[in-house]
Amino acid sequence: MFIRRYTNFWDGLFRPSKTHILGSGEVKTLTNLVSNGNFVNATGWIATLASQSVASNEISVTASAQYGNTTQIISADGVAYRNHVVFFGAWIKATHTSVALICNDGKSQLIVYPTVTGAYQYISGLYTVQPDATKLNFVLMDRSSGSFVAQKMKYATCVDLTAAFGAGNEPTQTDYENWIATQSNSWFDTTANYLANTNQWF
Repeated sequence: MFIRRYTNFWDGLFRPSKTHILGSGEVKTLTNLVSNGNFVNATGWIATLASQSVASNEISVTASAQYGNTTQIISADGVAYRNHVVFFGAWIKATHTSVALICNDGKSQLIVYPTVTGAYQYISGLYTVQPDATKLNFVLMDRSSGSFVAQKMKYATCVDLTAAFGAGNEPTQTDYENWIATQSNSWFDTTANYLANTNQWF
């Protein structure tokens, strides 16, 4: 068993903060709620106002109208995720910055946009599911109203941080991004145990 003690700078003094016991009792199982997030095929992804195809572990989505998208329905009944903090992210190769990665709960949504076009960029967000959520979706959308060309995505993840860490103990987006960046392609399939990794931010 190992003990790691962090300190916080406060009122000009370093004072003890949380002590974390790194043992079997501290194992956090993280679950990627996106199935087939590495796109071995198109199973689980639904194209709306768009066409899609899969090759080389990426999905290509071409809108036929504004807001054309591909969506994975994580849960058709969002009750279990209400008030939970979820992390969502993916590698996006966009042709314009109005392409959006969205976490949608049927009542509200968080939209993140790429800042780079023509090359893959990892984009992500941290979203608190609404207390009256009716579903939970992971969406890649082309929000433009111009000419439509393929937008690409690979290695998609959505993780319920509240389920893994407990309410009020969820990591920040930066902390979680630092952890997931230690994984190949910033991605894992099904489940992962964060104590199995050498770069630990906790």
